[in-house]
Order: sequence, then structure tokens, then C-alpha cells
Amino acid sequence: MPRLILPNYTIIKDSREQKGWTFDAHVSDHRPPRCEGMVTGTLKTGDYSLVGYTDILVIERKANFSELWGNYSSKKRPAFEKEMERMSEIKYSYIIILDYIFACTFLRP
Repeated sequence: MPRLILPNYTIIKDSREQKGWTFDAHVSDHRPPRCEGMVTGTLKTGDYSLVGYTDILVIERKANFSELWGNYSSKKRPAFEKEMERMSEIKYSYIIILDYIFACTFLRP
């Protein structure tokens, strides 16, 4: 069976994402797929996606559990619930919670 070669990709970081991650382009001698870097743009849902795949892939990043609980217990809750509704309609949607207790936690809305 022939090996599937995936296309190179560019990561989109939402312009409203305050801190977060940065992604640099991979060195050209790596095998495909290669990250071609990161652009900043406005995403309807989430903090990160891939150019050309925003309709099927979204990542919502939370710095810690306090940030997540803050979204539930404050004035931000209605907006957060709407975002979770939009994420539930996207095939590959993830919430990634970074915290000092847990290296990384993946939740599926």
C-alpha cells in the first residue's frame, strides 16, 4: 500500500489569544508534512486551527483549570457555552488545559 503524503500546513492563532503558543516553520530536511509556520487571524471558534481546515479542526487552549472554571462561573459563561456549542459541531475539536499538576489534559466538548 502506498504511503499517504500529507500536505504541509500553517497554523492559525486567533488574534484574541493573549499569550499561548508560537509555531515556527520546520527545517526543510524534515519529511512531510511540514509546519510552514504560524499566522495570526480571527477564528470564529477556538484559539488555534490550520489554514484550510478551520471547519473541521479547532483547539481551545486554557492556561489552567482556574481559567476554565472562571469561564463557567462568571459573566463569560454565556459566551463560553456558545463557543462549546460551535465546537460540538466541528469534527476534531479539543480543549487543552495546561496546569502545573497535569502536563496536559485533553477534553472533547
